[in-house]
Amino acid sequence: MKCVHGAEEELATADARALLDSAIEDECILVTRNYADYTRLAAAYEHGGIAFPGILFLPPEETPVSDLAERIARWLDAAGPEVAPGRVTWLPDVSS
Repeated sequence: MKCVHGAEEELATADARALLDSAIEDECILVTRNYADYTRLAAAYEHGGIAFPGILFLPPEETPVSDLAERIARWLDAAGPEVAPGRVTWLPDVSS
C-alpha cells in the first residue's frame, strides 16, 4: 500500500477534486478530515460512474498524529488487501 502526503506530490494547495483525482491516478486511499467536500465529491463521482480507491475520514484535529498513524496501520492490517475501494468510511477506533 502506498502512502503519499499531498505536499510531497506538490498538491498542498490543490482543491479537493485535484487531490481525489491524484489518489485515483496513484491508486491510493485518500485520508482526510475534510468531510464536507469529500462526501459531496464522492457522491458525484459515484453518480458519474467514476471509481476511486476509497476515502478514509480521520477524527477531529485534537487526536494526536502518532495515535492516528497507529490506528490507520491497525485498520489496514485488519482490512486486508481490499481495504476500501469506492468506499467512504470513518477511521474506526481499532484497539490493539
